[in-house]
Amino acid sequence: LWISTPRGKGNYLFSYFNRGNDNDFPDWGSTIHTWRSNPLLSEKDVEETKRTITRAMYLQEYECEWTTTEDQIYKDINEDKHVTDCVGERFVEVIAGLDVGYRDENCFIVVGYDGKYYYVIDEYVSRESTTAELASIVSEKQDHWNIDTIYIDSAAQQTKADFAYDYDIYCENAIKSVNDGIAALQTLIEHDCLIFDTEGAAHTFSAMSSYKWNPNTETPKPVHDWCSHPCDALRYAIYSHQRMSAVSVFTG
Repeated sequence: LWISTPRGKGNYLFSYFNRGNDNDFPDWGSTIHTWRSNPLLSEKDVEETKRTITRAMYLQEYECEWTTTEDQIYKDINEDKHVTDCVGERFVEVIAGLDVGYRDENCFIVVGYDGKYYYVIDEYVSRESTTAELASIVSEKQDHWNIDTIYIDSAAQQTKADFAYDYDIYCENAIKSVNDGIAALQTLIEHDCLIFDTEGAAHTFSAMSSYKWNPNTETPKPVHDWCSHPCDALRYAIYSHQRMSAVSVFTG
């Protein structure tokens, strides 16, 4: 038995909720009860509350809508609009972002660009891989997708050097302006110009959907959790490509 208010669609709770209407899970059931199901709440109280919180928070906490959480970074991301089968798409460039997690996850995200849209088409996520193991995967995906440029975390200079000298894998330093990069991706999402492949980018989409601001910092800063590395790698790829290729952030 799980009882909770919604927390956006990109998490396990939404998946479990959907099992209640899925014939493949006959033993599961799910239902939604808004604030109206609580006899202790009055309409007057709820109206007063609405004046003190944001619309997103109200919809989440009182109407139990699977919209966005209050602190969600990419509020406009939507599975219906931003996830599709990208097989057959043609790209003018293929780029990738690499976030090296020395004690956390390594994330390698492959992105196709057709001149307007960015398509997240492949991903690799591993924990504590050796440099040789990571290089092998990167090289394999580089050959498979014919990747033009790999943007790597600029703090991972030893990995960048090892890739070049030992494995003939050459990377560019990513532009790591976090909030500027986030704003660029928010704009792409708002204009429906960032697309995730159904199979190839499921983990990255889930991470982007669950990526949140840290409410305990004075300046805007994302929470560091399982979402961080895929989101960082994707930001490295797209924001660096935009800046270095003079691609307009506004794509409308």
